[in-house]
Amino acid sequence: MFRDPDDVASAELPSRHMLRAALLAGHALTPENGTPLSQLAASWLRTPSDGVYSPAELNVGCALLIEARYLSLSDEIILPAADLNGLLAQAEDDACREIIYRLIDERRPLWIGSATANGEVAPEMIPDAAAAALGQAFPDPKEREQFLLAMGRRFSDADAKRTGDLAEAHVTEACRTELADAGRDDLAAIVRRVSLTSDQLGYDVAAPRLDGSSRRLEVKGTRAGGPHLLIVISLNEAKVAARDDNWFLVVCRVATDDTVVVLGWTTNALLAPRMPLDQADRGGWLSAAVPIEESELIPGLPPCAAAA
Repeated sequence: MFRDPDDVASAELPSRHMLRAALLAGHALTPENGTPLSQLAASWLRTPSDGVYSPAELNVGCALLIEARYLSLSDEIILPAADLNGLLAQAEDDACREIIYRLIDERRPLWIGSATANGEVAPEMIPDAAAAALGQAFPDPKEREQFLLAMGRRFSDADAKRTGDLAEAHVTEACRTELADAGRDDLAAIVRRVSLTSDQLGYDVAAPRLDGSSRRLEVKGTRAGGPHLLIVISLNEAKVAARDDNWFLVVCRVATDDTVVVLGWTTNALLAPRMPLDQADRGGWLSAAVPIEESELIPGLPPCAAAA
């Protein structure tokens, strides 16, 4: 019986034996018109393996390819993805590593982050079964370490973007709500998340005050749970903050379940003394991690009352 890909997804990383089973299953399921689930058993019987792989193992290999998006399952038909032939044309070592990459990218195991948190691989943070599977796929320790660090950076960058997106969306909606609650639906309608159009403006959200003047909000999201925050400010954001009195920094905390809370806001007056000294036209830096205490933030959003 075919094994549900969701069941396989919760398992450990596959051994080299099972990665080979996946490749063998891929070779057996390449017809463009697909293979009905009802014909899988017959497909495995026609697949030569000299008795090395059982139909059950080929089923699991097939499920791994579905999870890795080299195959798809629709209306009881298994269809090859456009890149399946490219996978199967590679040398076996390279193909096995590519499947491992796709599986980790799909599963995003928590240990990847903890094992690469400081820019170095911490082997003690990798589960034994995963370490064994990675050792088989990457026998060279240096190559294995480079792979893990690359995956760690990929996940870190993706999580940072998601955290920022959630924070920006929350602040945008909060600004609309406060204006609507003040009876100004007309102003609520022109709140804009400008970062969706350009990330070069030096702020993320444009929200009017009740008198129609502008608030330009640079929104930062953090997953940190304590009172000590490190907020990354780009050189462009720092320059805009320095020349624009209507620029404000809004900091949000994003929880593990992706709920968002506004911690508060501040201005360039707090940030400027903490910026690198070479922020002027001499250049030198592109971004800086600025330390801020949560207690230094003014609660809520920058006020929508008329500017002083």
